Amino acid sequence: MQPINTGHVVKQITKTPEIIARLKQAIGSSAPVDNLAVFEAIALNNLPLRKKQHVYNGAVAQRSFLLEMALALETESRPLQVMHEGGVLPIGRVFQGRVVDGVDTELRVLFWVDKEHEDKIRQIDNGSIDQVSVGVLP
Repeated sequence: MQPINTGHVVKQITKTPEIIARLKQAIGSSAPVDNLAVFEAIALNNLPLRKKQHVYNGAVAQRSFLLEMALALETESRPLQVMHEGGVLPIGRVFQGRVVDGVDTELRVLFWVDKEHEDKIRQIDNGSIDQVSVGVLP
């Protein structure tokens, strides 16, 4: 995976044989992957959260929590929602995660967007959509 800035989504990444194998593991070995655009993002890191709710404002995700999130993606991919609209069908899935230690500890994830959503792919590629949010309770 390529290094990326905290909280930002990168451009599409190349589907290497390893990534294709992970995709097929997530959706089934006979499913086509040509119609999927794959991206990498930092889903969460150990920097203090900037939340308006006082319970989470300034909270820090521990490395063990990030590892737990990555491990959960090994057993099941997670839906990729647009914004926080739970009533809208997902446009893709988060299918791989790994913890990267550096200046900050980061949970980096790979996700796909179905190419049917060309407008969202274009918005991610050109940087109009450049941040992600996770729905998780510690």
